[in-house]
Amino acid sequence: MEHVGQYRGALKKAYDAMDVKEGISKDEWNNNWDLFQPIQEYDNPYLQSCIKRQRDKLLNEKKPATEIIQAAKKAAAAAEKYGSSSNKTNSEKVLVQAYNSVASEYFSNNDYANALITFDSLLAINPSYLNAIYNKAMIYVKQDSADAFEETIDLFIDKVKSANDEEKVIQSSKMALEYFRGAGSRAVQADNLDEALALLTKAAKYGDDKDLYYYFADVYNKQKNFDLGAENAQKGLDLETGDAEAKAKFYFQLGLAQEGKGQISEACASLKNASYGAFAEPSKIQRSNLKCD
Repeated sequence: MEHVGQYRGALKKAYDAMDVKEGISKDEWNNNWDLFQPIQEYDNPYLQSCIKRQRDKLLNEKKPATEIIQAAKKAAAAAEKYGSSSNKTNSEKVLVQAYNSVASEYFSNNDYANALITFDSLLAINPSYLNAIYNKAMIYVKQDSADAFEETIDLFIDKVKSANDEEKVIQSSKMALEYFRGAGSRAVQADNLDEALALLTKAAKYGDDKDLYYYFADVYNKQKNFDLGAENAQKGLDLETGDAEAKAKFYFQLGLAQEGKGQISEACASLKNASYGAFAEPSKIQRSNLKCD
């Protein structure tokens, strides 16, 4: 009977580690030892049921996530010590949910440093937890950490591609494109053209976009690379399906590129088509300089 006493002792330690206050009583643990399998079989159904009840209790009581984390850590450690792989997995599921709750609270409070630390703790348990990866990418957007954002969103996109989740691929790719396009446009406005080109090139790997081609054309024209300026202005124009005012900015960049290439009559025609909305006055000035009819 020595092995039975050892087993009961092991169960009691697992019980104590989980800090159960309700549900399975200590008497149940001690009085039902005859239901257990030999000591080597730690994955027996009774033990699984007890730990499952504890896991469900922790979640259903909606205790503070930090308390759940501590309890789940104890449960996972006990399960590992006593050889129960399935119950270790269950405890880790609780840990993941608790870490996600804590990290999300940090995120909501703009405490990005602690949110990142907590998401990383979660990902150390489950590296494929998509919500944590995506939220890390969102934090890097808030921090304007371009390199970290790129690495993280690329990881997310790779994982959702592997899962054939086309909707999430489209959503995350659009977010990445818009982030780098926005950063590139700000660099253009600051006249940091090399930086702008690098950021716009990163944006381009996430898909086609008419506004992206406009910014490319703007950069290339300012760098006096008029062939690429004209090429990108035309690509943006081909994608624009709106009215004359919507197309004006592309015609304006196309006209500047044509002027730079010495194609004056073509430039005059493009600048005439650009004479709408915000580009009406700049086009008028440019046409006057070129002595267009």
